[in-house]
Amino acid sequence: MPGKPRICLFDANGLITDITARAEELVGFPPGAALGRHVTELFPFIDLNSEHEKGWEEVALERADRKQVRVAHSLLRTANGGGAIAFVELSGRESAVDELIESDRQNRLLFEQHPFPTWVYDIETLRFLDVNPAAIHHYGYSREEFLSMTLKDIRPSEDVPATVEAARRNALAFRSTGRWRHRRKDGQIITVDITATATTYRGRRAKLAVIQDVSDWQESQRKVAEATALIDAIVNTVPLAIWGIDLSGNVNFWNSKAEELFGWREAEVLGAPPPCLAPQELPGVANTGIDMDGTRASARNTSAAASVERKLHRKGGEAVYCDIWSAALRDPRGSSIGTIAVAADTTERRRGQEQLATYVQNLARSNDDLRQFAYAASHHLQEPLRNVRLFAELLGELQPADERAAEFRGHIQTGAKQIQELVDGLRKYWELGESVPDLQRRVDTGAVLKRVLAESHAALQAAGASIKVEPLPALLGSEQELATVFKELLSNAIRFRGQGRLQIEISARSSRAAARAANQTQSCSPAREWELCVRDNGIGIAPAYSDRIFEIFKRLSRAHEGIGLGLALVKRIIERHHGRIWVQSEEGQGSAFYFTWPAAGDEAMTVSAGKTVEARGME
Repeated sequence: MPGKPRICLFDANGLITDITARAEELVGFPPGAALGRHVTELFPFIDLNSEHEKGWEEVALERADRKQVRVAHSLLRTANGGGAIAFVELSGRESAVDELIESDRQNRLLFEQHPFPTWVYDIETLRFLDVNPAAIHHYGYSREEFLSMTLKDIRPSEDVPATVEAARRNALAFRSTGRWRHRRKDGQIITVDITATATTYRGRRAKLAVIQDVSDWQESQRKVAEATALIDAIVNTVPLAIWGIDLSGNVNFWNSKAEELFGWREAEVLGAPPPCLAPQELPGVANTGIDMDGTRASARNTSAAASVERKLHRKGGEAVYCDIWSAALRDPRGSSIGTIAVAADTTERRRGQEQLATYVQNLARSNDDLRQFAYAASHHLQEPLRNVRLFAELLGELQPADERAAEFRGHIQTGAKQIQELVDGLRKYWELGESVPDLQRRVDTGAVLKRVLAESHAALQAAGASIKVEPLPALLGSEQELATVFKELLSNAIRFRGQGRLQIEISARSSRAAARAANQTQSCSPAREWELCVRDNGIGIAPAYSDRIFEIFKRLSRAHEGIGLGLALVKRIIERHHGRIWVQSEEGQGSAFYFTWPAAGDEAMTVSAGKTVEARGME
């Protein structure tokens, strides 16, 4: 029947995507048989690349059954490269008029319903002649506002001259395309792609323009370019060799650090397996990268494995050790596309570790030799020293009294005694390295100190010492070594006492109390260590020597007895218990030796019978 539309739609490749039943009937194809065919197969007179097609044209159409019919056709193109063909059969002029009217209606429907902004403008004046709803919605202008404007009104002012020049240049072209900037009613500048096709509108030469806003796409492209530049800057700046492996096991990326580390330029390795990997040394090398944990690396795993050290090779065969990380790469759909590997050169670190292992081995051997020497010296020197002292006494009994001889004998005995003390001290010092203290064993500090005071009673009484002991906590560790600490510190106080009466104070406070006294922040959990103090009123030492007195064989004065091992022994014991020791002193103002010791987990205070002790009895 006349008036029924005959419409054919096609995509950018010229393939038919939709066609009315009457159109298929006209060309002689059964229903659905035309879909997917090229538009020129049905309509050979259509030239999709022609620059001179105009409005409606009459042509002879050869049907599939070889019969010919006269038709009038019109072509409308869309921004994506596709289009629509409207045609009517001209077998009778009355029917043809009806067909043309219906075709115009169909074209209007396509114009109104087109998803992209579309308008018609006058070639000469550039005034808008018609706009579709999509243009009104996208640009914000009403239809009346559009029809009172020209193309120049939607362009930034600086783009107007170029707009006028392009309109003049393309006035005679059947179709033209371009990318331009447009201004919406709200002032926003957008970037658009325009496809303009020559047409006739109400008797005036015009252009039908289809607009596609590409601002978001352009912004996304800009962000992608920025991200790509950033990634490129990072991978070529970090001090790590980075390379990519495709699913075939070939290199598709090789950064500048990889070039520097392994010696191969990127152009030498692209499209081939990583040359730094030696299959005979790395049997686990996989197509996607490196065997990280003894199993084949797989692109199914997207997380990076823990680093492993591998022996790789530089150009020329030189070995290089690297810590290597690898991870699978996936595309946005989750499909595996390869592996990325990152390598850090550890050759120098490995050499340093090997040297350190050698040094440690040599040091252990040296310490063992020194320990054996100390034991041997202690054992073999004891008997000769006893003989020297014994025969010095016998010599004094046999010879007549002689003042100088007696003085010499005294020197011999004193020297022998010092050597014996030195040998005993060395033996004790090295014995500390033979075992590890039991830091889980509870020690009754009060009982330990009570025993030490009893053993040192004679020396304390001879020095006329007065001792004040405050409540002491239970500690953890070696009872014998804690006793040695107290004994050596008391002996030090006696040896370096002043002219007045010797006064010694022994006290303790928790680490929290010590922190509060020092204005430091401390947690509210039970104390993990105690701070003990042995204070005297002796001759003191200059602050400049506060660290040196803990060095082995360090004696600040020859005027006092001692071999310089006592405080060194104390320091070693305390450090074996993860503590520390320090002294606060001034010359002539006495000394306060502080040391820390592991706490027993509670804050119960014990000393003797649980009371503060004032130990005199030395008069």
